[in-house]
Amino acid sequence: GVKDLAGNALAVDKVWTFTTGAAAIANPTAPVLGETSRFVILASQKVTTTVGSAISNGDMGILDQARSYYEGFTAGIEPLTFVELTNGLSYAHDDISPIPAPYASIIAFIDQVRTDLGIAYTFLAADPNPGAPTQVCPIELGGQTLTRGVYKTAADVTIMTGDLHLDAQGDPNSVWVFTIDGKLTTGAPFGNIVLENGAQAKNVYWRVAGVTAIGTGTTFYGNVFSWQQVNVLTGATVTGRLFSVTEQVTLDANTVTKAP
Repeated sequence: GVKDLAGNALAVDKVWTFTTGAAAIANPTAPVLGETSRFVILASQKVTTTVGSAISNGDMGILDQARSYYEGFTAGIEPLTFVELTNGLSYAHDDISPIPAPYASIIAFIDQVRTDLGIAYTFLAADPNPGAPTQVCPIELGGQTLTRGVYKTAADVTIMTGDLHLDAQGDPNSVWVFTIDGKLTTGAPFGNIVLENGAQAKNVYWRVAGVTAIGTGTTFYGNVFSWQQVNVLTGATVTGRLFSVTEQVTLDANTVTKAP
C-alpha cells in the first residue's frame, strides 16, 4: 500500500486523480538539401519574370539549359548577377566563371546541385517519413489549422476557401511535409499561408508531382519541390524556395525571399 516518507501506511484509503499532458506530436525528418540549400529558385529548363520581381537571399539556377533561358531579367554589372536578385548569384549550364569552391567547373557544381535536388525530392516522396507517421492531407487546405506532421494525398490540393494556418505550438523546430501526387493551387478568393506560434517557413516542405500555382496577391511560405512547373501569379509573395525538377519557374512581379 501507499506509505508516507517515514514508511508508515496511511490510516485511511485515498483516491488520487492524475492529469497527464497530451502526447507529443512526432516531428517529421526534414530532407538533407546539400547544395540546393543555397538556392532560392531552381529549374531544369527556364526561369522567367515580368517587370517588378524582387528575389533575395539565395542563388538561382537553370540546371539543363543555357543562360539565355533566364527571361525578363536585367543583367547586373558583375558576372552571374541580375538587378532583380539581391544577395545571390545566378547559374546556368553554359557559365564559365566564377567557379564555386571546391568545384573544378560550374558544370560540376550544377551536376551536384541536380543530384542533391533529386535526392531531396525522392526523400520527400518516400512513405513513411523516418520521423513521423503519414496522415491524410485534406484536398482543400483553406480554413485548416495544422500542427506539424506529414500530410499525403494522391489528389490535387487547393488553398482557396480560406487561409491555411500552420501552428508550431511553441516549437520553432516543428516540420511540415506535404506530399501531393497531383497539383497544388492557391488563391481565389483566399489562399494565404499563416505561420503561428513559432512556425518557420524554412521548415515547411511541399513535394508536388504536378504543377504548382501560387495565386495572385497571396502570401506563401515553404520550400516547393515541384516535379513540373512552378507558376507564381501576379503580386504573390513567397518566403521559402521554388524548385521545378523537370520544367520551369515563372514569376510575375513577385517578391521571393529564401527563408533564413
